[in-house]
Amino acid sequence: TTEIYTLSLHDALPICDDDDGGGFEQDDKSKHSTGSAMHVLGKIALAVGRPDDALAWFRRGAEREHPLCLRELGARVLYANHDNGRGWGDVVQDFDLAAAILQRAVHAGSGWAAHDLALMHIAGLGPFETDLTRAERLLARATRKNIVPAMHLHYQLQYLDGVHSGGGAVAGSLLRAMIEGFGMHVNGGFGD
Repeated sequence: TTEIYTLSLHDALPICDDDDGGGFEQDDKSKHSTGSAMHVLGKIALAVGRPDDALAWFRRGAEREHPLCLRELGARVLYANHDNGRGWGDVVQDFDLAAAILQRAVHAGSGWAAHDLALMHIAGLGPFETDLTRAERLLARATRKNIVPAMHLHYQLQYLDGVHSGGGAVAGSLLRAMIEGFGMHVNGGFGD
């Protein structure tokens, strides 16, 4: 059953807190490996229909500053929508919290988190004002990580910037439509 499978995966992964007094000191490579394992376990939990277990694994990996776990957690908070049938238990859409987690993920090297933050800068969500220049820099970073949606959005943003002199009302309306296509509702911003 999924319970036995999930339990056996949990038991197979040696997880120790660095500061609990009884654990061992992990080097950076070991911490990254543990974070990678937590990311995989989270993805497995999703595949077997256990979103709460997945969220727990992503949170544990995020505590270790693992970029994939940070991005998964930040994306869950950014895109949380209980109306679409993909509810995440106690996860509520919170743009400020998503921004904080995704910034940590970008710092840790996540290209997908750079893409997500670029969307937030384009839409002016959470703590961000609309900032197409910052969005373009984040998309360039994600493009270097071969994130295909970022490549397309980066190209579109450069095109709109060239055609509409830095993102006026027409460019803002087009960008708003693109962002709403991602399932986020945008209020205000873009000067229109």
